[in-house]
Amino acid sequence: MFKSFMIACLLLVGLNAPAFATADHIIQFKLSLGGYQIGMPIDEATLVRPFALIETRVRADGQEVTTGSINQVYINDIEFRFKVNFVDARVHKVIGHFSPADLEELRNQLFETLGESEPDTRVVTSGDGEEFLLYHDRWQFPDTSLELIGTEQHTAFATLALTAVGRQERARRDEQRQDNVPTSATENRQ
Repeated sequence: MFKSFMIACLLLVGLNAPAFATADHIIQFKLSLGGYQIGMPIDEATLVRPFALIETRVRADGQEVTTGSINQVYINDIEFRFKVNFVDARVHKVIGHFSPADLEELRNQLFETLGESEPDTRVVTSGDGEEFLLYHDRWQFPDTSLELIGTEQHTAFATLALTAVGRQERARRDEQRQDNVPTSATENRQ
């Protein structure tokens, strides 16, 4: 069981480091979700598994986005439905929908594989006044983010998404890091 779990983790999130460090980062991660990596060309992505549907739309900002859909993929006994978004013929975002019944198991697998997340979990109230937890976990990497969003109630699916991080998001993160840097040795010890 443990061996199959580890294999599934590697299938779910592949971490490949280059033979040399880039100038920007000492370590570089190449994450994949369901075998799809951010930046992968569309022709390579179609080789991972065939898309059931491919459609193209134009966003409000004029950017053309092509989406490939896969209806049923099993990873570590969890059934996913994938949508793979392409911008400029390269993978920009991978969205995996799965049953809310598998949310806790998948959260545990991700925590074990990737460590602690940046949680934004909160209590929300449904239309009929019932309170429940809405999980939102985020793992940040230099050029990508991985988000797990869902609740075990009041929904048809939960979501795991791997997304390219653009220049604006990187600038926001850098600014946030600058705001959290101690200005003196005294602050550092507190």
